[in-house]
Amino acid sequence: QSLHVDYAELAVSLIEKHYVNSALSLQTIAKELNISANYLSNLFSKKRGIPFKKYLQQYRVQQAEKLLIESDIAIATITEMVGFIDGNYFTKVFKDYYHLTPSRYRIQAKS
Repeated sequence: QSLHVDYAELAVSLIEKHYVNSALSLQTIAKELNISANYLSNLFSKKRGIPFKKYLQQYRVQQAEKLLIESDIAIATITEMVGFIDGNYFTKVFKDYYHLTPSRYRIQAKS
């Protein structure tokens, strides 16, 4: 009986553990799991219904949202804490998900 390994779920748990690392990528996770990046990409998309990169981005933005609501940490610091390098890019991605800038979102969430 062979062990069935769910690489998509392993990838998700690695994302949850290491999302703060801005260098985290499909390639680094595939290497960690000892499989090819293409194989992981295909598996992940089939299993999760969303591309790896999009999932990672979504996970980081969700973590940022929690920090915006639950803390008064500066947005620039939150940006780095959730694995984004560029503040402008973070704002653009956040706005794509929540239709507000992080600062506007925080103000609305706290009022």
